[in-house]
Amino acid sequence: MNPNLSQQDGQIRIRPSIFTPHPAGIADVKITNIELAESTVEGWAPRLCFDLESALADEQGQPRLLRSYVSTTFSPGSKLEAVVLATLGKSASDFGPQEELVVEEMVGKTCRVVVKHDTKDGKTRALVTEWVPTTNPADDDVRF
Repeated sequence: MNPNLSQQDGQIRIRPSIFTPHPAGIADVKITNIELAESTVEGWAPRLCFDLESALADEQGQPRLLRSYVSTTFSPGSKLEAVVLATLGKSASDFGPQEELVVEEMVGKTCRVVVKHDTKDGKTRALVTEWVPTTNPADDDVRF
């Protein structure tokens, strides 16, 4: 149930939600879920939707959440290769013709992302623009 929504004396009452996007800059994140999503552009490859939990907390002390969409195109220089390199330490060239990337292996892994702000229609949102490895990828649960 929405905590900003209540019903009293037959009246529906809604408090405005206070949302602040994830701060811009470098953030340590953990991948909590990955799902396949259709592209927003007809005829383009599907995308992977990454749910990320930030090491930064919000005003209520809860982890800040981010979502990032990455094309399923897996080739040298692709954004997906940057995610795989940041989380699994492998590049596209580390996979042979018969070896496939198992996307679920990235769930639970930590890395760093660069977050930038984008304002559209008067609303500011946080966008993940780069994926980079943490300094010690063996410590996946240290900050979370």
